[in-house]
Amino acid sequence: MSVVAERFDLSKSGASFIPTQREFEKTKIIGLGESATLRPAPSTKAPRRPPSRIQLGALKRGNLQITSPITVEIERRKGTVLARWNAVEEFGYGPNISEALDDLIRAIEELFLTLDERQADLSSDLKIVRETVSAHIRYRPARG
Repeated sequence: MSVVAERFDLSKSGASFIPTQREFEKTKIIGLGESATLRPAPSTKAPRRPPSRIQLGALKRGNLQITSPITVEIERRKGTVLARWNAVEEFGYGPNISEALDDLIRAIEELFLTLDERQADLSSDLKIVRETVSAHIRYRPARG
């Protein structure tokens, strides 16, 4: 015999199988003992739609900080999530929002460091990108 459960609760006092309403109505449970409870699962709301835009406010590197939130566009394409900072044409991707954002953060950090390191040799287009990035990111002041 098998049971399709909405949720399975395990505690010191025993186990509780919480079936869907349909399974509850058609299933007979024999021999579970007194500590088990069987009741229909409450209906749940469908998850809300994932965001299409977020405000990025933190980086991974401890020596960098965001001074003004970065607007990131989130797009889903066939199992891949794309996170884009359109103002500087940087992106990150991954199987979920979290990994796409991590990838984008790495790209933004590298962009900031590279543009800062080579600022004397930048073309006019890259100077504009550097200004845009620098309006949102700076080196964290040294503690002391």
